[in-house]
Amino acid sequence: MSAYSIVYTTVDGLDDAKEIARTLVQSKLAACVNILNQGLAVYEWEGEIKEDAEYFLIIKTRRVQTDDVIRHIKSIHPYEIPAIFCIDVAHVDEGYRQWVDIQTS
Repeated sequence: MSAYSIVYTTVDGLDDAKEIARTLVQSKLAACVNILNQGLAVYEWEGEIKEDAEYFLIIKTRRVQTDDVIRHIKSIHPYEIPAIFCIDVAHVDEGYRQWVDIQTS
């Protein structure tokens, strides 16, 4: 199992994206959160096809903190059912790995 993870989620508002990012970094659950510009999400919800603009969050953390990151996201996320995906990372540059360790310890 990898020692590092990327957690991915989306939100519809920039303020919500910043709040999730800021609180994850402040609580040392994430070393860094990238907030990507809005994209279009197309999905079915309650029998209707929806199209909504969303911000994408890429959360960089240690694997041992992934469950805590997920719990934190769910506790403040505005969606009823947020999309949260966790990806184990196969390789991390040595310098960046050390920085992630420091930021999340």
